[in-house]
Amino acid sequence: MVFEPFNTQEGAFMYLAVKDMNKPGTKFIINEDRSMSPKLCPTLCIGVSTYPMVLLVARDSPNRAIFKYSSELLREKGAEGNNISLDLISHPNCALVPALDQHVMKSGCISYSYLGIGPAENALKARFSKRNEIIFEIGGGLLMRAVSNSLAFGNFIICTKDEFLMARRGQQFMVNEEGSISPVEAPHLALGFQVPGKANTIVSDELIAVARSLAGVKIQNTNPDFLNNLYQKYICSIISKKE
Repeated sequence: MVFEPFNTQEGAFMYLAVKDMNKPGTKFIINEDRSMSPKLCPTLCIGVSTYPMVLLVARDSPNRAIFKYSSELLREKGAEGNNISLDLISHPNCALVPALDQHVMKSGCISYSYLGIGPAENALKARFSKRNEIIFEIGGGLLMRAVSNSLAFGNFIICTKDEFLMARRGQQFMVNEEGSISPVEAPHLALGFQVPGKANTIVSDELIAVARSLAGVKIQNTNPDFLNNLYQKYICSIISKKE
């Protein structure tokens, strides 16, 4: 396994990858202050996000997010401009917040933001579209999606906006009866964190049983969808033409 950056831009993920014997891995250097940087991009260094990031957890996980204003999110669905604060009751005094100090970043034609759990006073605001997309107030309407559109357990949740015609739509989500949020195509998962929460102590036994039954359902459709791959190729073609 080798340690690789997703790309060489600020905020990029670091991950472990199987070494490709036909392709050299990213080289790193140790700086004088003992930090570590990619050799080809020494202005960056390896670090951690300001706040723990949002990811997909089991539908019955005690770490899943239970939203304080989930009923308002449903009631205001499709109403433009009526953004709801994403405060949590599963994690008292916390909310969904930008995970990094730089709230919105840009890579090519895509604006994006990482989502995290942080102080309630920094809560993000969002709304549901008529198509069940979650649209954030920041960045001119960033749309929630899983990284690479992969609805797999443990994958991170981000929000993005394509800055070109025929932009991708956001993935579809739904509010569960208990106040958690799940991908429509993966009801066995829910938004959550690697932070202990109180979800299973504030939810009724009946709703916990529902969550457990859904958590046991195996969904096969976890690969990035066709349209996402198509648009990624389209974005690359635009960038290559500009260069």
